[in-house]
Amino acid sequence: MFPSGANEGDAGTDPSLYALEEGNIYAITRSADTDWWDAVTRSAPVQQHNISASGATENARYAFTLGYFEQDYLVKFASYNRVSLRANTEFKAIDGKLTIGENFTASFDNQKGNFQNDQEQNAVSAAYKHHPLLPIYDIAGNFAGSRGANLGNNFNPYAVLARDQDDRTYRLRLLGNVFANYAITPNLSIRSSFGADVRAQRNRDLGRPQPEYVEGNFINSSTAREEYEYQWTWTNSLEYTKTFNEVHNFKAFVGVESIQQFEERFGASRQRFAFETTNILSYLDLGNATTSTNYGFVEQDYSL
Repeated sequence: MFPSGANEGDAGTDPSLYALEEGNIYAITRSADTDWWDAVTRSAPVQQHNISASGATENARYAFTLGYFEQDYLVKFASYNRVSLRANTEFKAIDGKLTIGENFTASFDNQKGNFQNDQEQNAVSAAYKHHPLLPIYDIAGNFAGSRGANLGNNFNPYAVLARDQDDRTYRLRLLGNVFANYAITPNLSIRSSFGADVRAQRNRDLGRPQPEYVEGNFINSSTAREEYEYQWTWTNSLEYTKTFNEVHNFKAFVGVESIQQFEERFGASRQRFAFETTNILSYLDLGNATTSTNYGFVEQDYSL
């Protein structure tokens, strides 16, 4: 496959000529019969575990659930796991006139690897576009590319997944509300409820050189992205209900509600790190300062 048109034993396929370095690329690659779909996919097991506790008395009830979920992606080198906690409680007091309670959910999830199916060069689309004559590795054991003639310009899909396996996306979400309801009279009640949805996310995207790619380079990089968002809603209401002559139901309701939402995103990146180990690439300040970029903006900010 590279050099194009050469056969095993030709002078141009002498392993001593092999080179894969900046300014000198001569990556000798033997032809193959690669099933790229088989190369990038696998069986994807799923596991889920839950521990629950619940109970009730005349004036109280509760339910708690602790859960763990894990799933490998259908493509290799990518997976997802999540830990979650759910709590629901309710209590009555003052002869049942006062009811207070809460509903709360917390979850922390971790996406390992970086597969996105809306990208032109994602592993699934590349699996049917990448030429089957191309092998996964060249004669030196490095990832093989498409530098030969008439082989297209697709990334090696297996190499893409392998190089992204140290990417991480961490998410934390807190969702819940607290409420109180008081029966002033048998027909008149007042209720107050406060709910909040808080989310935070951090993404680490490590870029590794892809010199075998026909349009590739030897540049490494690291990008860190963070975003956080919150929304709260506070609702207060007064409700009156009355039944007349056992057949006519009357209900009046008046309330006021406040809402606030805010979301901010920011990130930074650098290139040309001295070493390509995961630990080094994870620290932006170890990259070349002249290549640094950053951004930050408010995505949403309103109150009602």
